[in-house]
This record gives sequence, structure tokens and C-alpha cells, in this order.
Amino acid sequence: LLLQMLRQNPMNNLPLLICGDFNSTPESAVYEYLRRGQVRPDHEDLRNDPCGLLKQLNLRHALSMATAYETCNRREAQYTNYTEEFKGTL
Repeated sequence: LLLQMLRQNPMNNLPLLICGDFNSTPESAVYEYLRRGQVRPDHEDLRNDPCGLLKQLNLRHALSMATAYETCNRREAQYTNYTEEFKGTL
């Protein structure tokens, strides 16, 4: 239904909010993809591809994305999780 509405009423600069528990650090391929619109082909997260599936994917998008924290504070959060096992940003 959403795709049908967007096709019928294309809008420029339509706000988009993506929510999820991605458990990905700022150094991860997931974070790089969401923030930069692509993943470097030599990214460490893509090195283990025993079936060669990742090489066939076009990992690109043209969305301008930022985190909510960075948008409000002009920098990424130093910590979003602080436990004995992990201290950092997810």
C-alpha cells in the first residue's frame, strides 16, 4: 500500500524514519550502508562470503541518512550501551 501511494504521489524530500535493533557499530558494513549509501567492496564484514552471494548484490542507495543523536548533537553518541562486556555505540 505504501509503495502504491508513493508511486501515485511522488514527493521530494519526504522524511523517512528507519527504526530497528541493528546491533551494529559505526564501523560495521550495516552502518556504513545506511549512512553512506554504499559499502566498500573491501569492507571487513564482507570478507566472509563462502557462496559468493555478496558480490552479486548492488549495495547502494541514494538516501541522505543520519542518526537521530547526531542530528541533534552534531556528533555521534560516545555510548549507547555500557556494560561489562561492551562499552560503545550500537
